[in-house]
Amino acid sequence: MDGGVVWGILIVGWIVYSVIKSFSDEAESKKQIEDFASENKFKSKVTFKNGHLKVEYKGFPNANGYIAHYVTLTDENDFPVQSINPVLTNGEDSRFQLIMPHPDPLSSDTYWPDWVTALPEYELSGKTIRAPRQGKNKIKVTVMITTTDDYRIFATDSKTFQYNQIDRGLLDKVEDTPKIRKQMICFAMAMAFSDGNADKKEAKVVQDWARKKVETETDEKIRNDLKETLNKEIETAYNLGKESKLDINILINNFNKIGDEGDKWELIELLRDVMSADGEADSDELKLLRNLQVQLGMDPEEFNNMMNEAMSKIKTVGSNVTETEDKKSTIENLIGLDPTWSNDQKRAHLAKQNNMFNNLANVAENDEERENANKMLENIAYYRKNYLS
Repeated sequence: MDGGVVWGILIVGWIVYSVIKSFSDEAESKKQIEDFASENKFKSKVTFKNGHLKVEYKGFPNANGYIAHYVTLTDENDFPVQSINPVLTNGEDSRFQLIMPHPDPLSSDTYWPDWVTALPEYELSGKTIRAPRQGKNKIKVTVMITTTDDYRIFATDSKTFQYNQIDRGLLDKVEDTPKIRKQMICFAMAMAFSDGNADKKEAKVVQDWARKKVETETDEKIRNDLKETLNKEIETAYNLGKESKLDINILINNFNKIGDEGDKWELIELLRDVMSADGEADSDELKLLRNLQVQLGMDPEEFNNMMNEAMSKIKTVGSNVTETEDKKSTIENLIGLDPTWSNDQKRAHLAKQNNMFNNLANVAENDEERENANKMLENIAYYRKNYLS
């Protein structure tokens, strides 16, 4: 055989061998990466202890470029947990979402051999989250490694823990909303009829409140159905109030079972507006509001601040008050005086209220507001003279 032919065969053979070896090396390299990824699979770890949640992750994310770690909380049926802290949302809705961009881009072989903290110990309570249901919830924590623009997922893992929702949950809230609205209307009519007669202005406050509820609905059918329902509830509650058949104690007991703090403040504000609609702070109305503040567990300082917003609308303090003791308790309810306080505590509170209404009188936008602020100053002076001297 000619020597040139031999060399040609050898060269071709070497090329074929090199190509085959190259493919073999590439396959081996790919297999090694796959084996490495399998052995160091991306995983997460969840610790929930003493009311605080900690979320960690480690392993091979099979990612490259700029990434973010993305944490969500849902129940076992993937219904979202609500975050009360807006920082732990995407800024568009209230679903619990923690999105943290990684400062540096990753190479394709990057992995985390040690646990990385995605969420430091974070308090989970009624102040920070709301789970779907009242009582025990199986909460799923999903940790994802994603792109930073369209949040395409490179790696994901989920773990669960048990969380006890003390107040009504999100799904409970949806189901309870019609009942809550009905009870608020009944409370409002009980307030309107507390002096025996409902003023037209008081009834209009309830109607305006219902109208705003209707206007929040975007679907026409739902809006029309809600309007019809609320009008019927108002009519029914009006008739019950007129016949003195609205039992406040029963209403309070039922409302405490299903109303959350937001519902309670909305109720108090509605009743405050009903009370001030006719320009008079009736003794029975004030007593009802103060009792509600106590029995619904509302913060007394916040309650007083909220009540002060209505003072510019009030001209008289209970025209049906005839006895000295009635007037004493009426003024106490009006300006937030606790009858169990010492005289020194009462004087300090009266001084604070006196300064506030002095300021209101000085900055009043019209004569009516100025006159009403001066009426409150007269009430404070009357109380000091007759009950603290």
